[in-house]
Amino acid sequence: MSEKERCLRPHHVFCLHFQVDFSERGEGFTGKTSEIKRFVQEEQEMSFKLTEGPDDVCSVCPAFDGKGCSHPNGDEKEVKKWDHILLKTFELHFGDVLTAKEVKEILVQRYPIELCKRCPLPGKKLCAPYKAGQ
Repeated sequence: MSEKERCLRPHHVFCLHFQVDFSERGEGFTGKTSEIKRFVQEEQEMSFKLTEGPDDVCSVCPAFDGKGCSHPNGDEKEVKKWDHILLKTFELHFGDVLTAKEVKEILVQRYPIELCKRCPLPGKKLCAPYKAGQ
């Protein structure tokens, strides 16, 4: 994996681009998610490999128990479902590599998707349609 490629779970690639407050998860988590969001918004030369299981974002989350997610709004079993729903929705597979530009294009063209309606995040009302340059 190159410095310009990040291995991320599908829900981290596609769901971190909205105005949801993750401050309760700590500085490491918010820093990592802000970095990913910035890469996509600015269409930087970054690629995302869709990974099954815990990734770099999980590793800095206080809900990560060393094996998987233990967050009360979605444990490991639940987030695996989210990942599979996103892959099916966007006709993608684990191991696929997307550029930041491709992620942005998918978000602009396809938001909102069915999974958005079932989102368990308390701040989901803050989510807004993804717009270029947002």
